Formats: sequence, structure tokens, C-alpha cells
Amino acid sequence: MITLRPAVGPHVLGQASLGDDGSGLVKIFAEPLFATAGWHYDWNTSSVLPGDYKIRALIRARLSERVLEVQRAVTVLPPH
Repeated sequence: MITLRPAVGPHVLGQASLGDDGSGLVKIFAEPLFATAGWHYDWNTSSVLPGDYKIRALIRARLSERVLEVQRAVTVLPPH
């Protein structure tokens, strides 16, 4: 799940797509099952006001139900 955290509460943006190249994970964990564990999310910022935000991805393991959170700060600029 991908969420957007502006100054006023979180907002769910949607689901990421799983199945991208995960060769980096294979190298780190020495586990071939991660070969297609990469993911991405395409975000159309046209409906978002300019400003600073935090994008948060929650990644849940199917078998263990463990959750990993990844956050990135982003700045949405006004349209040119």
C-alpha cells in the first residue's frame, strides 16, 4: 500500500505493482525466489497541491505477515 503523508493526515494513494526485477534482493539475501520481488508505483501528481510530502510504502510478507515500511520525502512543484 502506498500512502501520502501531507501536513494534514495520511491519504492512501493505491497499490504498488509487484513483479519488477528483484536481482538486487537476490544478491543481498541469496534467495532466488526474490527474482521478481521488485515493485513500483506510478504517481500522477496533477491533482496534488505543490508542497513537501512523505511517500510511505508498506510492504507485507505473505507468509510471515511481517511489515516493512519505506519512506521517501518528495517535493511536488507547481506546473510550468
